[in-house]
Amino acid sequence: QYLCAIRPKDGRLVLSTMVYADEVNASDDIAELKAVSETELPDKELKMARQLVDSLAGDFDAERYTDTHRQKIMALIERKADGDTGLVEAPEAEAAGEVVDLMAALEASVAAAKDARKRHPTGVDEGEGEGEATTPEKAVRKKKSA
Repeated sequence: QYLCAIRPKDGRLVLSTMVYADEVNASDDIAELKAVSETELPDKELKMARQLVDSLAGDFDAERYTDTHRQKIMALIERKADGDTGLVEAPEAEAAGEVVDLMAALEASVAAAKDARKRHPTGVDEGEGEGEATTPEKAVRKKKSA
């Protein structure tokens, strides 16, 4: 997973993954960005985009971050190249999360909704016609408070 940022570069907005220094490419090397300079945008959209970028802008130094996964792989390759025949330990598997039966959950939700409608004074009983509301046997009259 990588953090992404939108930043201005040479008069363009560039979506960049915040990667490690050895993976950063110059925008001139990306052919798809050449078409961006030919696109015309309304001044209102440009102003809004600039405001958004300015409000979120901050310094980023790729050198501050290291790719520890790559370092471990490179160290393993170097050990193997030096003749190390030791086995690599597999990482511990993460505990599996709870598996939810979506169909059962949906059926339970539908049943609960039907029960709730039956309990409501204006609910529809399954035995009655479609769209007919039931009325309670006795209407409870609210007393006015003083």
